[in-house]
Amino acid sequence: MKKILSMILLLCVAFSVEVRGDEKVPQDVTAVYLVGDACLGWGTYVALNKVSDSPRVYDLKMYLKENGYFRFHTDKNQKNNGTSLKPQTSEKKFGTEGLTSDNYFWHGSGDENNWVVKTAGAYHLVLDLDAMTLTATYIGPDFTSLGGKLDIYIIGQEFGEWNLSKGTKLDYVGDGTYRYKGHFYAQDETFNNEFRFTANRTNYDGLNFQPGASSNWKTTTLVADTEQTAPYYENRNRNWYFTANGYYTIDLKLGATPGDTKIIAYDYMASLPTKATASIDGAGPDYYATFSNIYSDMELSVAGGQTIQLYDVTVAGSTLTLTKREGGKVAQGEGVLVKASTPDITVTAISEGRLVPAKFGTTTHLVATPGNAKTVAAEGGYKYYRLAYNKKSDKSGIGFYLTNANDGSLSAQPNKAYLKVPAASAGSTKSFVINPKPSHVEGIEISEQDADRTIYDLSGRRVENPAPGFYIQGNQKVIVK
Repeated sequence: MKKILSMILLLCVAFSVEVRGDEKVPQDVTAVYLVGDACLGWGTYVALNKVSDSPRVYDLKMYLKENGYFRFHTDKNQKNNGTSLKPQTSEKKFGTEGLTSDNYFWHGSGDENNWVVKTAGAYHLVLDLDAMTLTATYIGPDFTSLGGKLDIYIIGQEFGEWNLSKGTKLDYVGDGTYRYKGHFYAQDETFNNEFRFTANRTNYDGLNFQPGASSNWKTTTLVADTEQTAPYYENRNRNWYFTANGYYTIDLKLGATPGDTKIIAYDYMASLPTKATASIDGAGPDYYATFSNIYSDMELSVAGGQTIQLYDVTVAGSTLTLTKREGGKVAQGEGVLVKASTPDITVTAISEGRLVPAKFGTTTHLVATPGNAKTVAAEGGYKYYRLAYNKKSDKSGIGFYLTNANDGSLSAQPNKAYLKVPAASAGSTKSFVINPKPSHVEGIEISEQDADRTIYDLSGRRVENPAPGFYIQGNQKVIVK
């Protein structure tokens, strides 16, 4: 009888030690990791983001697999033998309905309580260590659903010496795509200049995007787009680097699962321009050009005694309007029309502050060209116009002319701009002429080139240099501003 009672007592003691459900999470906990086959498997730990210190809240936006199990650990080095945060019941299941403030236990090892994902998809998990609750919110059916909801940063030797807090945030441009534009140094004997992407600002073991193996981008010019997979999101010292100094655009495009994510590099530019030529091939006394730079704010200037004027360009129906801008500054990624008294223009990069570009569709219809020469594919609902002469032989009829490509595409050169007009607004208009002959008429609303370009006042008298006001040109009323 004593032996039986002793066995019962031992079982009770063992059970009470294992549950420990009334204990609080210790204050010395500094990290929380998700582990389980709902994510990367039981041997891989993904760090949560620290949201606040008081209360101690962590979160993670992640794709979780169907019928996957998971729990949380506070020390990845102890593996499954360490203390963990688990639900109070075995196989606590949730799906698209989410989970509201589910209380968990602070456990030792020994039991198999886990949360179970009924429906695959992207979820937002919020863990409160002080309240000891887990909240799960369903976001969408795949990893792409997190586009715009994640903050993703580029980190590396060029971006704060691998300091997570100094990473540069990527811009979300839609369709599950995050974008970074900037200068990169090539790897050399002194600096490896490696980089990766992360969605965690406090822990290197968070959601990372890295190459699948030690890898180089061995193209020096990247004239053609270069694409690689970026499937791994664990800290295994896998990074990218370029083999040529220069400016690049990098897109990180989320896939249906983290393993389907792609990284694409394009628009290579060896250096920023320092000179621009303000004409198609030269014609005085006025010289016209378009200008843009996708990597930097720039300022355009001319030598003393010369003049330069920048314009925003908009289209409404068959009418094109040039609106004068103040000064010679051009925002990164912004297209402008340039008029100068000389073909030689100095271009200077602006390193301090950020300029606000003109708003496409309202303030301007000019679009910056890519960083390298390439064909811009036609976009449904738009027509493309390029700056050109009507008659190259006598340098007349300079204006914007509809691309002659059968498929509506446009052959673009770097540091230029093209007119992108809604097809519904452009109608059948094939050209918008700025000046039929070089003159000093500025800020004039221009209609199609087919009509007579001579300017008359409202009494029918020909005007060579009109002052601001209303005039007749091509049998239509125009405004000189």
